[in-house]
Amino acid sequence: MAYFPKTRILQRTLILLLCATFRVMTGPTSTESANRNVASDVGLLSITQPKMICHGSTIIALTWTAADNGFSGKIRYDVLLRQQNQTGWNYSTTVTDTFVRVKDLQQDVMYKFKVIQRFGNVSSSTETEWMKISLENFRGVKSPPRNISTHNVTVDGKQPPCVRVNWQPSAEMSCKYSIHWLGSSTRTSPSHDDAAFVDILDLRAAQYDMCDLRYGREYTLFIHSDVNGQEEGPAGSATFYTSGENNFKRLS
Repeated sequence: MAYFPKTRILQRTLILLLCATFRVMTGPTSTESANRNVASDVGLLSITQPKMICHGSTIIALTWTAADNGFSGKIRYDVLLRQQNQTGWNYSTTVTDTFVRVKDLQQDVMYKFKVIQRFGNVSSSTETEWMKISLENFRGVKSPPRNISTHNVTVDGKQPPCVRVNWQPSAEMSCKYSIHWLGSSTRTSPSHDDAAFVDILDLRAAQYDMCDLRYGREYTLFIHSDVNGQEEGPAGSATFYTSGENNFKRLS
């Protein structure tokens, strides 16, 4: 009986050693792994300051860029807003894309928006500058679309050749545009022209893919703001050339 306490101590020591050995072999617990993953996820969540891409009479479209963190499809963005005379934030909507349409806004009222990026219990947020829908913008467009650029591309499901045109909205931040393009004539083929209507709210970007063009042609395109189905304001223009088939980049 005198040796019973020592035996118990040896047994407990042996059990502790076995548990420690098992833990080393199997790795950390699920709670420890979760805590470590959350800590690493925090550093991977980041977004740029949201910018207004365009607006309508009661709607503002915002876009932002998120870090390429491998969580695509699992991240959500809560969008909040407040007016200049308010101190608290009001919930607007939740999206899973880096683009949002905030609806039912008032004209000539200053708004600020907050976008909260969430992944599980981890979050990161940023705010916009103050912005508004100006009544003045609906009394006539006075500036053309800006910074027009074109790129030869191949788009799956569309008849080549295709050229993607990107632009920056006019100073009035219109969401709707009319595009016209005219291709030069050749000895064996007449000129080629076409047109399209673009709504940034649908495409989520100020861009359009012009397809079924002709190879080896010089094209001139014109972009107008579109107000109530009518072209308005001066046009932005650019010239591009559809070179050989090997010079077109495929888009996934």
